[in-house]
Amino acid sequence: MKTRKCSRSKSRKAAYATAVCASMAMAFTLTGPSLSNGNLNQAKAAGLGEGGRARINASEKLMILSQKMAASACSIDLGYNVESEREMLRNAHGNFRRTLDALELGDARLGISTPETYSKAKIALGKVRALWGPISTAVDGMQQDNPTDQDAKVIAQTNEQLLKETEVLASIILNEYANPFDLVLADALSINIAERQEVCSQKLKREACEIGSGQADEAIKADFVQTIDLFEISLNALREGFPVAGVRPPPNDEIRYQLDQAWTEWQDAQTVITAIMDKSNLTEDEMKHISQLAKTLDDRMHTVVVQYLLTAPGASDLLEIPLTAYAETALMEWTTNPEIVSALRQRNKNAAAPDADTLEQLQAQWVAETAQSHGPLVEKVSTHPASALLKTKKLQASDKITEIVLIDNHGLVLAESELTPDYVHIGAPRWETLQSKNIYISDVHLEEGGHVYQAEVALPVYDPDSGDRLGVMSFGINVQYMF
Repeated sequence: MKTRKCSRSKSRKAAYATAVCASMAMAFTLTGPSLSNGNLNQAKAAGLGEGGRARINASEKLMILSQKMAASACSIDLGYNVESEREMLRNAHGNFRRTLDALELGDARLGISTPETYSKAKIALGKVRALWGPISTAVDGMQQDNPTDQDAKVIAQTNEQLLKETEVLASIILNEYANPFDLVLADALSINIAERQEVCSQKLKREACEIGSGQADEAIKADFVQTIDLFEISLNALREGFPVAGVRPPPNDEIRYQLDQAWTEWQDAQTVITAIMDKSNLTEDEMKHISQLAKTLDDRMHTVVVQYLLTAPGASDLLEIPLTAYAETALMEWTTNPEIVSALRQRNKNAAAPDADTLEQLQAQWVAETAQSHGPLVEKVSTHPASALLKTKKLQASDKITEIVLIDNHGLVLAESELTPDYVHIGAPRWETLQSKNIYISDVHLEEGGHVYQAEVALPVYDPDSGDRLGVMSFGINVQYMF
């Protein structure tokens, strides 16, 4: 790799790494798991009712979104990839507004079921809201065909203060809601660093854009170098551990895989990053490359954050509320689809309940046929008209839903969006739970052969005329997508 301007020697970088990680550790110790006795009781009480982990995750998301808006606004102002940057700005703007509203007023879809009540958090939210007003207006202006320079200036001049206020808010919410009995300090510190990596990825894009304007001074270029060094040092700390600062290596193979992928993506971009440091302006292709890099790294580090949260004890605090809300606001409507109801009516009318031996034979046949992806039972399910409907429903849900299975009232698969391991569901948790309840939510698990953590949500399907239960509709949910 080419030597960078303002580069540090290895010994100075090592000292810098120690200082950075140690300062993060100290900050987290002061605001997170090392809680006062009063806040310790609050943390214990902040369970599913208040969505403690979801609040922490949402508050830290605001920091990232503040930099996403600033980075995209700069690109639009300079005419870089305007249409795609407008879409990114629009998405970040909408996400910031929804997240801020959820933290203040509650939103079960984000896992936060109640309004904020803690006075310190309410004051911090008010400060963020005050800065958000003019920025939101300026973002609306940037969406117009001919945005004014003033709109870009408002965002550029306010984003640093917005970042500071969102950091204060995140610290307060962490202090109020973190439960030290659920999350060990080492994991909490890794989450904190990974989330700051998301901020760094957007700062990298924003600072590259400022350099690309041709008006960047040496201070901006020095900030760019510092952002690069900070990202690289922090990524190495996450991948390899940094014991002196309390950072341990990845706790499982999946997080290790994601961090290794991030390292490969980072190394592949070094030629472009180095070239930017030697220039006073950028081409549109170079800025497009940096924008894509920022998105890739942001997505990758966000996946790492979510996986840390999902694999730590007490993850139900993060998932049960939004999964229930998603089932109630979206999935339950699918169970009333006339084609679904008609298909189950027809199956239940024409099929007798099989005995135990028949169930065993059917399951064995299904396992054998799915291993070859063909056979009379597989063909019967895959060619059923309801399977085509489920495939369409899954595509419409984008990456949020991984699979949909329709099960008749005898516990047998009628249709599904793709082949799944089981044909017989009698005895399975989804089936047994729904004998007495109206929703089943599984624990989180890693999808076999993939890199997606998912949970299952299953709902009963009722006959709208008689009220009788017709069967069960089961959904695989990509829980990483939800956050």
